[in-house]
Amino acid sequence: MPKKSKSYVVARSKRVKVADHFSPITVINPYTDVDYGYFEDVWAKTLAGSVIDKKVEFIIGGGPKPTLELINERIITKGLEGQEKEKKIQDALSPYEDIIEKLIEFDKQPTINFKQNLSDATLMAKVFGRSVIAFEPYDYQTQESNLDISTSEGTLKVIHPRDLGRVNIDNNTWALESVHSYITRGEVNARDMIYITNRPNNPISKNLWYGFSDISRTVGLARALQRIQEFDAPEVVQAMWADHLLLIVDPMGKSKTETESMLTDLTTKMQPGAINAISGKHGQITPLNLNMNPHVGEIVSIMDRFERSIIGDAGIPGALVGREEEANMATLFGKIRMMEAGPIKSEREWLGDIVSNQWYRRNLMKLAPEALDVVRVKTEFEPVIIE
Repeated sequence: MPKKSKSYVVARSKRVKVADHFSPITVINPYTDVDYGYFEDVWAKTLAGSVIDKKVEFIIGGGPKPTLELINERIITKGLEGQEKEKKIQDALSPYEDIIEKLIEFDKQPTINFKQNLSDATLMAKVFGRSVIAFEPYDYQTQESNLDISTSEGTLKVIHPRDLGRVNIDNNTWALESVHSYITRGEVNARDMIYITNRPNNPISKNLWYGFSDISRTVGLARALQRIQEFDAPEVVQAMWADHLLLIVDPMGKSKTETESMLTDLTTKMQPGAINAISGKHGQITPLNLNMNPHVGEIVSIMDRFERSIIGDAGIPGALVGREEEANMATLFGKIRMMEAGPIKSEREWLGDIVSNQWYRRNLMKLAPEALDVVRVKTEFEPVIIE
């Protein structure tokens, strides 16, 4: 009996096991063209755009910088401490100093301009969820980019997220294979681009590799603030300098033509600050002052709450976008340090991994592929100097 029971369990286990992996049925962009239009308009015209700009400035800082670290550092430095350990690491990395210099110089080429292109693409990924830096030139026969650091040839092209289409992924690994571009060559392969995705595995369902727009959380507040500034504010200003007067006209004893003529004279010929006269019997025209005083205090309070919510969502000090609320310089510096140690540090790690894997590692393979057996390339960002 025990043997039969065991064999039955094994057989049942084989029937249940159907695959070694599972695949998504589809991946879908969670944002429509209308959403993209809102994101673009909000970034261009409201405080929400300034907040995202400032955050990206701190993420990029003085620009990306490649560094190398030993793959087998623990083995090489086993038993060593302090200065001896540091010297051993430096001696092991010294043969690759020229490689770092070449990586840095390639970034600075006018056709590469890596710092600016990375900054622009990161901003787009924050606003729209994703962006692409494509490599040129491109060989249409081999379907590969010929951008080559060893010959210093090539250029980078930032593709706007609104010009990107579907993504294609490997069903086994879920790795990105390519993305469709409407303005270049169709499908852009993963090896021929830097694909920057803001939160590729966010909680929105089925949008793997499409990313998440940071501006989407405050788009409602930003658009409401925009309407107040563009439509309500001019009306408030006009109401504050010009009282509203309603004239009630009694048409008794007048024909329709005479009544219309009187109304026309009242609305077109009367001038503010001047002596005005009109023909009519006493009682035919009755002035009525309307109380149209705007609630300026309440409007300012609403705008203040909207602005605070927008700034708070980004996690940056209000003084960085013109909200001078910090008590003193020490308080402001403290808030900036907290921001750099928290959200900015996290954002730099996210972006640094993308740049290391999709840019510097690729270029290192072109320069010295044998070095990858000894070292790995990492991306650091020059800090923002605030003191």
